[in-house]
Amino acid sequence: DEATVHLQHVDGVMIGREAYHNPWLLADVDRRFFADKTSVAGSRRQIVERFIPYVEQELEKGVRLHQMTRHILGLFHGRPGARAWRRHLSERANKPGAGVEVVEAALATVVAAASAIGYRCD
Repeated sequence: DEATVHLQHVDGVMIGREAYHNPWLLADVDRRFFADKTSVAGSRRQIVERFIPYVEQELEKGVRLHQMTRHILGLFHGRPGARAWRRHLSERANKPGAGVEVVEAALATVVAAASAIGYRCD
């Protein structure tokens, strides 16, 4: 909302660290600011599921899992299971040979935490 106000007076805005700590903030940017009706981020869970093939590709190239997952640690910011998500990725993604199973298990921790309190994991 603040960006919308600023864009009435300037050509661009910088989101800064909030985008890193809470990447979900960017989920609606294309639709909201660029009138891109085709850009649909989906749910957080869908984003992780779509992220997995990319992770597999990059792992084959020798990129370490931690180099990819550190940018999505905040994806579930403010949601049930967010702490478990961050902890799981932080503790396991940096280990040698870590693969997509780490991301899948981290997602499962979020789903379990949300389900435990009757919250739908999105």
